[in-house]
Amino acid sequence: MKLSFQFANQCGTVYRCGNIAFTADGNSLLSPVGNRVTVFDLVEHTSSTLPVENNKNIDRICLSPDSRLLLTIDEDGRALVINLKRRMVLHRFNFKSRVRAAEFSPCGQYIALSQDRKLQVWRAPGLRREFAPFVRHRVYTGHFDDVVSVDWSADSRYLVTGSKDMTARVYSRDPVAGFVPVTLSGHRAPVVNAWFAGDDEIYTVARDAAVFVWKWTERADLAIELDASSDEEGADGAGAGAGGGARTATSARRTRERHAVPAPSSAAATSALKARGEGGVGDLSVLRGEWTLQAKHFFKQDQATVHAAALHKPSSLLVVGFSSGVFGLYEMPTCTNVHTLSISQRRINTVAINSTGEWLAFGSATLGQLLVWEWQSETYVLKQQGHAYGLNSLAYSPDGQMLVTGGDDGKVKVWNTTSGFCFVTFTEHKAPVNALAFVGGGTTGHGHAVLSASADGTVRAFDLVRYRNFRTLTTPTPVQFLSLAADPSGEVVCAGAVDPFDIYVWSLQTGKLLDVLSGHEGPVSSLAFSPTTPFLASGSWDHTVKVWDVFKKATATETFTANSDVLAVAFRPDGKQLCSSARDGNIAFWNVARSTQEGVIEGRRDAVGGRRLKDRRTAKSSAAAKCFTSVAYSADGSCILAGGRTKYVCIYAVEPRLLLRKFQLSHNKSLDGMLDKLNSKSMTAFGAVEEADVSGSDEEKAPDETLPGVTRGDLSSRKTRPEIRSTCVRFSPTGRAFSAATTEGLMVFTLDESLTFDPFDLDENVTPAAAAKASADGQHTKAVIMALHLNETDVIERALAATPVDAVDPVAEAVPFTFLRRLLDILADRIASSPHLELYLRWSLAVMQHHGRALTERTSVLMPSLRAVQKAITAHSDAIGRICDGNTYMLEFLGAMADPRAAASGGAGGAGGAAAAASDDIAEE
Repeated sequence: MKLSFQFANQCGTVYRCGNIAFTADGNSLLSPVGNRVTVFDLVEHTSSTLPVENNKNIDRICLSPDSRLLLTIDEDGRALVINLKRRMVLHRFNFKSRVRAAEFSPCGQYIALSQDRKLQVWRAPGLRREFAPFVRHRVYTGHFDDVVSVDWSADSRYLVTGSKDMTARVYSRDPVAGFVPVTLSGHRAPVVNAWFAGDDEIYTVARDAAVFVWKWTERADLAIELDASSDEEGADGAGAGAGGGARTATSARRTRERHAVPAPSSAAATSALKARGEGGVGDLSVLRGEWTLQAKHFFKQDQATVHAAALHKPSSLLVVGFSSGVFGLYEMPTCTNVHTLSISQRRINTVAINSTGEWLAFGSATLGQLLVWEWQSETYVLKQQGHAYGLNSLAYSPDGQMLVTGGDDGKVKVWNTTSGFCFVTFTEHKAPVNALAFVGGGTTGHGHAVLSASADGTVRAFDLVRYRNFRTLTTPTPVQFLSLAADPSGEVVCAGAVDPFDIYVWSLQTGKLLDVLSGHEGPVSSLAFSPTTPFLASGSWDHTVKVWDVFKKATATETFTANSDVLAVAFRPDGKQLCSSARDGNIAFWNVARSTQEGVIEGRRDAVGGRRLKDRRTAKSSAAAKCFTSVAYSADGSCILAGGRTKYVCIYAVEPRLLLRKFQLSHNKSLDGMLDKLNSKSMTAFGAVEEADVSGSDEEKAPDETLPGVTRGDLSSRKTRPEIRSTCVRFSPTGRAFSAATTEGLMVFTLDESLTFDPFDLDENVTPAAAAKASADGQHTKAVIMALHLNETDVIERALAATPVDAVDPVAEAVPFTFLRRLLDILADRIASSPHLELYLRWSLAVMQHHGRALTERTSVLMPSLRAVQKAITAHSDAIGRICDGNTYMLEFLGAMADPRAAASGGAGGAGGAAAAASDDIAEE
């Protein structure tokens, strides 16, 4: 089994905190999820997470005007400069305090960011590595509270900021003769955002749903007044103390002089000079004016306050998000209401508009919602919501195309593994979902139904064709379910309870309770059906693993004893071996037929890592708390995947009992249990500073204020830090990916074969040039076999593509069995991505026809590759089916519209009925 897995995507969470941003072309949306950034392609309808991490949760992101550089800043002010196209980190920098706003200049050469009450302008780094990528240009002061927004003028010469002190200020990037920073005051609530709407116009939006329009106006008499005032000031200065009236007049003139500023841009200066008939740009220090308040507009929605706002400058559209989940679209500068819609039940934290002004993006951190709304057609382009709380379980469909997750919020979500999007959510459960399982279609089918067991005492079956809850399984007395399993045929469903310690058996077809299996003396933590034999394995907190024959008798046929609480069990794909994980960190392997223990892996040391803030011991000394709560076999049964109360996911080899590879789930220091050693600067003789007891107690040991039984953070405190861990891990049936349900979300790891060179049985005559020469000479069998010997993806693809259609059958028949798995992997990849679909389908058919017997005999070895081919073909079949259905409905609609008799006798109604029927069929499909 290959182990070149790398992080590919993060599902289950679409938005966590910070701001969202569109790319320059307006087709992709960037959303921070914890300490990573997910890119949503709204045209191709796919999502992917960048393989880079900040130290802590990302608080601010900003894109360069050409979308080549992405700046991500975390809660502590540590920043990463990322090449967005190549997805790699170029620079790292520490701003040393929280950054509340950041923005690239339109020219792309500067970055403006706010820290506390100050505004800083830095020179933007380039695409090449530099010794000092960030060079500070200027620092601006003047605000009396935190600066929360910053915006640039079109020529990158001026900046406008909004602050919590209820004012906005205008600064110049470089010193300008006669310019003094201008304060725009008048709001009665903190300013949420401020923008340059044009060359001489500024909009400011406050928390109390008020928007002010500011205009720069030229004053022709101002230069004369300023000259006169300077002469009078000299005279007043000579006779200081002559009287209070003279001082008052001088103070008034000085106040006017401070508000007398040059034109905000060269374009404004040019238009003003042309209006005066002088032409040209002229000297900006001569052309002076002042910022005046032109209009006040109020758009308050009941008692809601404004928390996010965005402006599309070309079309002057203002989008405002309220605390009630309502957003409003207004046309400026008249503030005409264009659109108002309620899209969430909680506060809207961030708003963004794409470059064309057609798509509006909203993020709500409380519910983890991310929405993209097309306001002209009033339709959703994207509507995604992750689990509001933690993930508890996950399951792959038999063909690997779907991934279902269950969480503490009682929701069951189904995700597409290719696109990374959730396409259906079931909300029938009223308590956390603890276990999931697919049924239907056999071991190689689609999996047309999914089962979920919840703490609300029900097991529900959901239809993935009609998207409905078609069966609810209950018990005579209320219980809480902790585990779930379904037999391979999908007829029998078993669920383990917390109290009483029983296993309930139902018939899925009738929904009746068939039997209750008793024998455990503790909660049943895990269940697993054998894929090949009618045996059910159950693990319990009573230190035992029991094997049941549910079709013959209600007593356990075998009982295996462990040294600690059993947390997870799993059967090998051939059903001959059983694996169990215990609380002491050991993973035991049992032979089901002989009822003997075959070996033990001591995984406690592999799980060690991460010290929680309130731990009294070091991470190494507190290893007893680290254990694996979920285990899963690979598709070929040679490896086992383990995850649990640790920041690692481990892959072990079953036969030699060795650790093959260990993956760290996250490096996010905002989570508890991430650091192996706590920072000595935060440690005192009495423990960490955060937990210091200031009550004056004389006790030697500080009291433990943690609520009993709490494992998801200290809920007795006002602010909790979730602990890093994985609640469930699963291998994909295709063997090319695995997923882990973690505190951060659903982590998906896939194989990376782009740089893998694994040749087989080479000699000096087997070279890429020799394979290309054989293809050119018409020796296609020799070329394909030589390419398979080289085991390079590009060489194999060229050899397959060069084979004529009529030669596919004899070449496929001549391929040795040793290379079938590699050939099937290449075919699966090319069927999914290549435009030459017919050629590779012919190759797949020829391999199945000529090697059918070998494929049947060695199913366990080739099953992952066969499932990958099936997944690719099924995806194309579904896509073509949707296109054909759409074309059929359109032809029926056009035929109904073209019928003259229908048009004469109320054709509009018939066409509307046909269109409605077509839309219903599409929705049902």
